[in-house]
Amino acid sequence: MTFEQFEKFTTETPAWLFVFQREVSITEQERINKKLESFTSNWMSHQVKVEGEYQWLFNQAVLVAATTSEGGISGCSKDSLFRVFIELEEEMELFGLPRGELHLVKNKKITSFTRKELLNSLKSGEILADDMLLNQAISQVQDILTDNLLKKIEESSFNRYLVEK
Repeated sequence: MTFEQFEKFTTETPAWLFVFQREVSITEQERINKKLESFTSNWMSHQVKVEGEYQWLFNQAVLVAATTSEGGISGCSKDSLFRVFIELEEEMELFGLPRGELHLVKNKKITSFTRKELLNSLKSGEILADDMLLNQAISQVQDILTDNLLKKIEESSFNRYLVEK
């Protein structure tokens, strides 16, 4: 996976991950892309143009990064980004806002779990320690560009729940 469009940002540039509850069709992605392109082309922070980029992951998640020429964006402009995803929930019944779920990536597919479901799947052996989770703790472009987007479960905070063999 490459993230070339994020390389123009500083490593401290804010970044967000939005994961939809299901895979998004090409038609739906086109509709979402239009909404995101319209939003990012008009995005402002205290009268300063925000430079924003986004990228799809596995047809189910969207990474967004943004900054201004003054280096950062206001809380209100961050809220406006989240409002776009709230609108998508209402218009398309696509739930992409963080809801405390964990997202396993296997065979280029995302499966969402509650914490309890993930723990049960780990204990039963259905999920393995070297399976990958989307790192929802990303907050800056450096997390994307330094291969910190996907983490093995055994290297995540869930490693303490791994079943001893």
